[in-house]
Amino acid sequence: MIIEYCQKVLDKAEYKKLEDGTWFAEIPGFNGVWANGKRVEECRKELITVLEEWNNL
Repeated sequence: MIIEYCQKVLDKAEYKKLEDGTWFAEIPGFNGVWANGKRVEECRKELITVLEEWNNL
């Protein structure tokens, strides 16, 4: 159930490529849930980790 919830939330994530070529992602409505990475895949993995930690608070 938590996996399904996280997947639905991740579908709402917004990704931006920054001027330095790195990626930034955040999930609207989830304060403090954001990530960045050199590649979009790396950024998404970090975002998943942050979301999981946020859910455990």
